[in-house]
Amino acid sequence: MKDALITHLQSAGKVGMTIKDLALSISKKAENVSVWLYTTGKTVPGLQRIGRGKFAYQAVEVSCAERPVAKSLQAFLDDVQSPAAEATGTSPENVQFTSS
Repeated sequence: MKDALITHLQSAGKVGMTIKDLALSISKKAENVSVWLYTTGKTVPGLQRIGRGKFAYQAVEVSCAERPVAKSLQAFLDDVQSPAAEATGTSPENVQFTSS
């Protein structure tokens, strides 16, 4: 349903489409389209509510710099080997592994 809604909203441009028109265009119930737009649709970048029961979509480009990056292994090891980790007994020297 997401792809169909986005496609129709893109073709509508900045003027957008009403929930009723969207539902007719993708052969779904207006209630289902409404629930999707107001719940799951909130997480879709570029999907905007532009009026009462009216939505538009404008593609949003996300750069790599804006994406969260996992902590590097070295940064993790630095945290584990910090004085605070040694004080709490969680440094690598104090961790014991057992086999089950």
